[in-house]
Amino acid sequence: MRTRITLLGGILTALAVGSLGVMPAFAAATAPGYAKPAATATKPMAAKPAKPAAVKPAAKTVTVTGEVVDLNCYFRDGKAATGPKHAACAQTCANAGAALGILTKTGKLYVNAGKSPSGDGDDLKAWAGKTVAATGTVHTQSGVTALVVTSVKEAAAAPMKPAPKTGTKPKSSPK
Repeated sequence: MRTRITLLGGILTALAVGSLGVMPAFAAATAPGYAKPAATATKPMAAKPAKPAAVKPAAKTVTVTGEVVDLNCYFRDGKAATGPKHAACAQTCANAGAALGILTKTGKLYVNAGKSPSGDGDDLKAWAGKTVAATGTVHTQSGVTALVVTSVKEAAAAPMKPAPKTGTKPKSSPK
């Protein structure tokens, strides 16, 4: 019964729409005598001029002084992964192939990008856990600063600044 009513409703709708001279979009494209509308004239898009390739400035050669840290421990443990107490672990991680970086006393981290393409330079593995002065070219990409090391030498550890005094002098009691 329901099928007959739906079918009848569809026929009545088709008759009504057809008698009004309006054809539904789905039926229009397949109807006999259907003429495709003329294409609208559009202005062809002008080709945009190609942007010149961004020219990167020449890499700057710098000497960075800081502690060679293994990045695995440093990113996991932060400052706890630095200093003499962590030097043995840093060396173990470096020997196991962990990525290394140089952490300056100001807290800037230079990721070791390895030796220069020409093959010269020094690997930081032997210096893990030690304070070094590394010379190389600095490159920054996507917020990461890397150093392509060309030479490394041991540097004196930067002296730690004494902690500021938190107490104050006791005031003399009035008499």
